[in-house]
Amino acid sequence: MGGFGGGGGDEYEAEIEVGNPNPMPFSFDSIEMAFTDGVGRAFGKSPFSSLSGETIKMTKGGDVTIFHYDGKRTPPMKSDDLDDTPSDVVLKSHQAVAIRSSMASSLMPTICGRSFTVVNAQLVSGGKTVSETYRAVLPPIEKIPDGFNTPKGKGFVLRLWPEANIPAPSGIFDQSTLDKAFRKAAEASSGAVLAEISPEIMTVNSYGDDSTMHLPGRWCYRFWSPGHAFSIPQVDSSAVKADTRDKPSVALDKESLKECAVDFDAVTMMLELVGAKPDSEGFRCKLSATAVAGKPRPVWDVGYKLNGKKAYVFADTGQIVYFQNGIFEPFDVIWN
Repeated sequence: MGGFGGGGGDEYEAEIEVGNPNPMPFSFDSIEMAFTDGVGRAFGKSPFSSLSGETIKMTKGGDVTIFHYDGKRTPPMKSDDLDDTPSDVVLKSHQAVAIRSSMASSLMPTICGRSFTVVNAQLVSGGKTVSETYRAVLPPIEKIPDGFNTPKGKGFVLRLWPEANIPAPSGIFDQSTLDKAFRKAAEASSGAVLAEISPEIMTVNSYGDDSTMHLPGRWCYRFWSPGHAFSIPQVDSSAVKADTRDKPSVALDKESLKECAVDFDAVTMMLELVGAKPDSEGFRCKLSATAVAGKPRPVWDVGYKLNGKKAYVFADTGQIVYFQNGIFEPFDVIWN
């Protein structure tokens, strides 16, 4: 994946590798990609970009890219004699093919501490999806080597995860859900503050390479008030359940949560991509608040370690940090 495009514009350049690990041949004629932000929303109209996706069609006349703007497809620029009839790419067992993608200059890039773009990709044949969705967080564009035709080995290798193997977006930052949870908490106790947001259940997937992935479910908003700790399920904000919760040193603020840019699934993909691993001491998964420069900041603690240090991720910026000598320090990774 390349960095800045020609003419000074921000532009991703990617070479997509599609492989077939199965014993039977596999075919497709297009790659469909949709772009969302760090909390799972499609971009649509914004002051930055209106690009929502792109399709790469493998044709008899050469690869054709069609851009999607606000749900509408824009015809590709091509010569009149180009035959754009779809042409299947057939992959034999353990075979791979590399395909170029323009990743258009109008795409909203991932920018350190400011915005996130997630790519969601599927393989298509004859207009029908023939693969599950694969996902990844695009790395910050200013951290990728500059220029098109990036020399081999000097780009950034981005792994796309099968959707079934990574956590689903939690939806805990949805504005209407937050409003309902806080209103119910105020009814239950006028002095209630939000201590943390965490799941009730956890599924652990283990793989042949000794790696694991933790998939949380049934997220809850966990509140504290004097003599009355309780949780409110995300799926049913009308319910109040007794909970055991200590008074938080810093409470989560509803308005700051609405500004969060990084959900749990994006956190997991980011940490896995830089080589972080689940802590052997046991899995943790919670969003709580910490004070930074006198201001509350929502921070993910998902039980990962990087370079032997416990890794945290700020939910408002995506910065991956560790705690040392009373302060948070950034890791030297591509996201920071």
